[in-house]
Amino acid sequence: MSTKFFNNIESTLMDKFHGIASAMANFDIFHAMVGFFRSSGYFKLRQELSSTQEIKILVGINIDNLFRQAQTAGKMFFGDRDASIEQYCESFLRDVRQSDYSNEVDESIRQFCEDIASGRLQMRIHPTKDLHAKFYLCLPKKHSEHSDGWVIMGSSNISAQGLGISEPPRYELNVAMKDYDDVANSLQRAMSGNKDVEQYCISSR
Repeated sequence: MSTKFFNNIESTLMDKFHGIASAMANFDIFHAMVGFFRSSGYFKLRQELSSTQEIKILVGINIDNLFRQAQTAGKMFFGDRDASIEQYCESFLRDVRQSDYSNEVDESIRQFCEDIASGRLQMRIHPTKDLHAKFYLCLPKKHSEHSDGWVIMGSSNISAQGLGISEPPRYELNVAMKDYDDVANSLQRAMSGNKDVEQYCISSR
């Protein structure tokens, strides 16, 4: 019996993204809301987004660590746009430096910078909310009840562990749905969430 649920032991989130990218006729838009964003996860995920023109990622739970870092340094973090972006970028750079070097990692870093600079990738951090929910949207430019489209929800963040590419694999439970109402409802929530943090966009400025 087929099921919409899957885990990282029998079938990984990366497997699901690979399947969608391979079979979906117009995979133009990728939206994600996650608690944690790790370079190790994004670099692998980016390989499945080669034809995707719009990538938007909203990150939330990392903000706890940023608050603690700011308080330790005696800084006022809450509501400070520049401090929010600076602290998050420093955290991301540490993550990159800790990655095992390879030509693939080097090329992935270059691709990440190009995506940010071109606007293809838009990253936002939520300055006040501890977002724990995770969901992913894979869409065509014009999503309708007659077009293809996916929403994936569950426990996986954008990380090696979340995508199921780490060894040994960590158990994650996710559900993939393509019914129009489910996808449209998730898209509406994603757009609403991004409006709340429009001013906290990480860009090439």
